[in-house]
Amino acid sequence: MALTGEELPAVGRLTSLLDDLVIEVGTGAGASAALALGLAAEVVTRAARASTWNGAGGAAAQAALLKARAVRLASANATAFERARTLLDAPQSLPEHARDWTLGRALEHAADMPLAIAECAADIALLAAETAQHADGVGRADAAAVATLAEGVAHAMALLVEANLAIGADDERAADARAATVRAARGAAAARGEG
Repeated sequence: MALTGEELPAVGRLTSLLDDLVIEVGTGAGASAALALGLAAEVVTRAARASTWNGAGGAAAQAALLKARAVRLASANATAFERARTLLDAPQSLPEHARDWTLGRALEHAADMPLAIAECAADIALLAAETAQHADGVGRADAAAVATLAEGVAHAMALLVEANLAIGADDERAADARAATVRAARGAAAARGEG
């Protein structure tokens, strides 16, 4: 699809914004997913604010908090991932007596971040479902779309948790990540009117 002359400046600004985000949080899947959740939570905030149901103000406030949480997680995930990758690339830079412990802690922290993002995604999916059930007009469809996006993020983050070298499939964090995907799926189904 060709862009019109009016669209080119906006595309340029958005591309520049994405470039700035990459500089800030990197290009990892966890940070990218958390940023997507932040945008998705803003959609829920706006859908709730534009609605007239009794819980709209509370839903908007919760969505704003979830947006802030997602953005903080994007930054924390990027930091944890970069630290773990740096240590894995140069383990000899660590004192030998503390090498295994330091690497293990860095990998565990790196696994904690996608778990936290998965849990945030589940919370957003459930809030989006509530908003979709009560919102007016376009807000209803937007909230349902957000719930479905959040479900996808939860699944993606569960994959990252399980892919982390420091944990196995029987690790509690892997089970918690799978539980977050179940919660997110329940929210997305409810938002679509399936449950």
